[in-house]
Amino acid sequence: MSTNTSLSLPEMMAIRNIATLIEISGGQPLDRIKMNLQLPKSQRISFKNLIKMGPKEFYSASLTSIVQRCIFYIPSIYFLGDYYDNNLSSRYKNNITENKNDEILTYDNLVKPLFISTFVFPHVAIFESLKADQQIKNIRNVNLTRHMINKYKMYGIRGVLPSTTATFLRESLFSAGICVFIPVYYNKLNNYSNSYSNSYSNINSYNTILAGIGAGITTQVISQPFDTIKTRQEYDCRYNFYQTSKHIYNQQGLKGFFCGLIPRVGRGMWTLGCLSYVTTHLTNFLEK
Repeated sequence: MSTNTSLSLPEMMAIRNIATLIEISGGQPLDRIKMNLQLPKSQRISFKNLIKMGPKEFYSASLTSIVQRCIFYIPSIYFLGDYYDNNLSSRYKNNITENKNDEILTYDNLVKPLFISTFVFPHVAIFESLKADQQIKNIRNVNLTRHMINKYKMYGIRGVLPSTTATFLRESLFSAGICVFIPVYYNKLNNYSNSYSNSYSNINSYNTILAGIGAGITTQVISQPFDTIKTRQEYDCRYNFYQTSKHIYNQQGLKGFFCGLIPRVGRGMWTLGCLSYVTTHLTNFLEK
């Protein structure tokens, strides 16, 4: 994620929204499969029956995802990342103009994702809870605002925000994927490509995809336990982070935290690869 661009903020937000729409089109079915696998075994739908339900089932809650990811989620991550780089980073405070962003374990790379997640996780928790109700509880043909109000009346704030801790931890890692891992992997791939051969002028173009795929694998594997806990809390909002974690461990052991890992890694590879490639190339195209 680069802030060195001549494009305006509305132009960059439009580019990132286009990238997000493309991402949702391919990622939504994988998300539906992942959430099904994260449920208790007695509540899962067999993959065969899931297929029989047709494409509509795999794209359930798509409108919720579009509103969440295009209006709030992805733009917020990019905007807050840009804000941190331009106003709060150690480079900015020390007036360092050269940016050698080729290391992961730096102060800014550790703090920036936490800074971003602090602001994005509340609305993510609300939308993710709503999306889970639509996907795994089949709450679809109802007034969603009234549905959330009823959940609040029944369970209090936990009904609306059932997974704050798990969501915060998950979003910190996802933000790191966009703001830290993609730039670091991209720089390392470019350095390797340029030193290996100078005859391929377009090879750096493909590194945007590879960087996104690598960041997707890294962040999704590390954050998978938090995502599983989040889904379980959305399924049954009566239990807190610790209680849900204990319940998963007692039922399935450590492997229970990694249910749905394969489709989620696939989603992460697609998501970050898509966001990295589309954002970079649309930006370069409009700057010409």
